[in-house]
Amino acid sequence: MNRNVFGRACLAVVAGITLAAAPACAEEPAVVVTITNFAFSPATVTIKKGQTVRWVNQDFAPHTATADGETAEGDALFDTDTIGAGRLAEKTFDQAGSFAYHCGFHRGMKATVVVLE
Repeated sequence: MNRNVFGRACLAVVAGITLAAAPACAEEPAVVVTITNFAFSPATVTIKKGQTVRWVNQDFAPHTATADGETAEGDALFDTDTIGAGRLAEKTFDQAGSFAYHCGFHRGMKATVVVLE
């Protein structure tokens, strides 16, 4: 067994929750978007293709990060599903572009992920 596999594992501690990622972690760290006071902060993040966005819900209410755009089948381009209070969700963006999104529960909550090549 290769002992270096454990050395390459990434750990993240957010809001008291520890997550162990797969051994092949992205070189770029995840960009964190906090959800607080019924808003995404920052409202716009710019990342590189292949990088991950991590949404951390610091509100008392549940939220989602749901893409405004749809696939050919009519599904959202991405959807975190419900992110409960004190929980988090992640999405790795493998395609360049600008992706507007909103909270499925609170349509006034809007933000954008800009993905560069």
